Amino acid sequence: MFWMLLALGAVQLGVLWRVAAVRLRSGPGTPLSRARAFFLLRAASAEVLALYGLLLGFQRRPIQEPLVFFAATLAGFAFCFPSREAWAEAVQIAENPS
Repeated sequence: MFWMLLALGAVQLGVLWRVAAVRLRSGPGTPLSRARAFFLLRAASAEVLALYGLLLGFQRRPIQEPLVFFAATLAGFAFCFPSREAWAEAVQIAENPS
């Protein structure tokens, strides 16, 4: 079950990051709302991994298994929280998608 959830989480993370990038360039709404949605989708994709870790913890799996998911979640959050520069770049991409 650990490997299945790890693979599923990695696929979901990749797909949601790709969806966020596409939505940033050509989604509905203002450039600011598209940039906000970009970072929210990326954060949600990282949060999914924590939920899988909780699932494994509730099933009384060895502690190393949930910790792998929690570490992956922290890494995902580190990459998805915007700095000022990342926020400015996302808004610029949303305003000029080409």
